[in-house]
Amino acid sequence: MTMASLIPPQLISFMGAFLLGFAVCSLSTAYFAVGVSNLRYIWQCLLAVLRTLLISLRSALVEAQDALMMKRIIGEDETTRKWQWRRAWSVLKTELQKTRQTAKDGMMVLKQETALYAGVVGAVPGLV
Repeated sequence: MTMASLIPPQLISFMGAFLLGFAVCSLSTAYFAVGVSNLRYIWQCLLAVLRTLLISLRSALVEAQDALMMKRIIGEDETTRKWQWRRAWSVLKTELQKTRQTAKDGMMVLKQETALYAGVVGAVPGLV
């Protein structure tokens, strides 16, 4: 018996409606609290941070893939691919630490932005 069969479908529908209502209520409160232009600016800041984070994560995965499928030269023109799991794992751990630092920096930037808004508009309870 799976976990999905234990949860009634009505509960899932109720939770989905609850979360959607919460999202609409939060956006409308933010709209009236800080205004449309400020809300767009906050959204652009959030998207910039997320974009940077995804670029960093993609870079980490590409580096790990390159390390995993390392080419080994046999002769002058012959090459083979040899799986190097340990090297790929160490590269992935190193690159994910960089990605984690990027995420921390992004959260710090967002917190500084909210502190700037709190200084201008006053403390808004819904901001980070």
